[in-house]
Amino acid sequence: MRKITCSLLLLFVVQHLFSQDIYKRVTINNIDDSVIEILDYSGIDMTCGAIFVDNKLQIELSENELEAISNQGISYTVLIDDLVQFYSNRAITDLPQARLELKQDKLMSQQLGRHSVSEILNNVGQYDDCDEIDWATPANWNLNP
Repeated sequence: MRKITCSLLLLFVVQHLFSQDIYKRVTINNIDDSVIEILDYSGIDMTCGAIFVDNKLQIELSENELEAISNQGISYTVLIDDLVQFYSNRAITDLPQARLELKQDKLMSQQLGRHSVSEILNNVGQYDDCDEIDWATPANWNLNP
């Protein structure tokens, strides 16, 4: 009996340690200075990924962060319940189109003679343009099935 109890306790601890937070995309209506102050106080980072449109904030938060702001009296509307599942499904759906675009990029790289890695790395100190480097798509690079 003691071995079973210890095994179950160990399983619970391991599951808790390796559990992944579920992130949700939410909107918060009627954004004003006081709401932003509460979000900041709650540790919500709005420097990257937060979208302000028409007095609304769209942001992606973990369940723990949502609980914290809910406890502070901020209401929200869930747009996407599980972002990991959302992006996984989208990747599967978009895979055929991505493969087609990759095939086209490989052909264009061969025809246009885009920059290879060795050309840029050998001359990286000379590159001072503001535009992105037009890298050649490697011929042996493939998307996972």
